Amino acid sequence: MLNFNNKIQALLSLMDDTDMEVYSIVTEQICQYGKGIIPHLENLWENTAQDDIQERIELLIHQIQYNDLETEVIAWKKSPESLIDGAILTAKFQYPDLSVEEFKDKIMKLWRTVWLELNDRLTTIEQLHILNSILYHFYKLEGTDYNYKDEEYFLLNKVLEKRKGNALSNGILLQTIAEQIGLPIKAVHVPNHYLLAFFSKKYSYWPSKDWQPKNILFFIDASSGNVYNRQDMMKYLEDNNCLYGDRLFEVMDNREIIGYLLQELALCFDNHKSQYKKNELLRLSRILNKKD
Repeated sequence: MLNFNNKIQALLSLMDDTDMEVYSIVTEQICQYGKGIIPHLENLWENTAQDDIQERIELLIHQIQYNDLETEVIAWKKSPESLIDGAILTAKFQYPDLSVEEFKDKIMKLWRTVWLELNDRLTTIEQLHILNSILYHFYKLEGTDYNYKDEEYFLLNKVLEKRKGNALSNGILLQTIAEQIGLPIKAVHVPNHYLLAFFSKKYSYWPSKDWQPKNILFFIDASSGNVYNRQDMMKYLEDNNCLYGDRLFEVMDNREIIGYLLQELALCFDNHKSQYKKNELLRLSRILNKKD
């Protein structure tokens, strides 16, 4: 009877089969081995001179990694308390070997820098000023417009590396640190925008009634950290025809935020060659947005 490695070698030897039915069966069986078979595929890629076979191998490795990621997303959906974990899963779509420990260490260093500047005498507004000062001046986080030709501005690992992101990725970073230091900042529903709102804090704990639109004190543009009062923001949104929708200014939960991030990231893969990535990202988004 063939041993494990011989079975794999037998399957891999069929990667160049021109019969698409045979090839489909082979890839399905290879995928069943999961991530453990990837080193074998990488070795085959290195010892293959044919470009079309290398492309097949690359797509197969991606499919295996995607299958694993989808499983992780489904698990996170059941317990989405950590926004940063959702952002990590999104980054792993493009960077499956991302070091989660290194990623979280960078977040913790930012949090510690902010935390060391805080004390009990500061108001929540003063704490926000410190958070913004450290993020956008000391850390030198920059904002950019939405650029669907470069997916890295949507991926938090690259935002931390380049210190530059759009309102969505910067906003997830700001909200994550704000929650760790106890600031009442949440993303709220606004058509075609990712907008953070600063809520009035009436209790030492935050019941759901605290997160009502009427309790919003002001808004934050996370691409720059700029703060806008309610009147100015309402005028801007009215001028841009954004004051509509049943859930206007309602708080977005973590599943909605990451679902939106996946949708926006999908727009970066809008050509024929990368259409499969767009479809996969939209599938992940639908998983998160589906009501169980």
